[in-house]
Amino acid sequence: MRLALALALLLAAAARPAPAPRPPDDSKVVKRVTLPAGAVKWENVKTPRGVVVRVTAGKVVVEGKRLFYGDGKVATEIVATEKGMLFVHYRGGTGPSASTGPDSYGVETVLGGTYTHGPGATWYVEPDAPTADKLKPGSVYVITPSIKFARNPPRILRLRR
Repeated sequence: MRLALALALLLAAAARPAPAPRPPDDSKVVKRVTLPAGAVKWENVKTPRGVVVRVTAGKVVVEGKRLFYGDGKVATEIVATEKGMLFVHYRGGTGPSASTGPDSYGVETVLGGTYTHGPGATWYVEPDAPTADKLKPGSVYVITPSIKFARNPPRILRLRR
């Protein structure tokens, strides 16, 4: 009788599902969000909690005060400011793209409205742009399969006059 009871208890314990794994603490890891292939739209949006950057691709929407954007290897940082989206480590781009709203290019690239780029575009980033493995815990890294990221922009040939 005791043996049957002990055996029943052991079988019941073995049949019990294992506890669900605890989700990782987002402040201790880099959160990676992979976008679907296709056009990617960036916006500077005013919300009740302040200004945020919103990125949309297909049905995927990501918002944050500061996001990192790249191809899984290198990243450029995009920060929401009152003036617009501040693109850090960004040196320009080629390929299909469109933007609205006030913008300023130079040492700091700030876009006040929206910025959309299509598949096949290339973003050029500063040589010191962070690599994916150097992002700090708590960062949000948005990865796109549609855009190429390159460290060295092509040289612009200047015509002599």
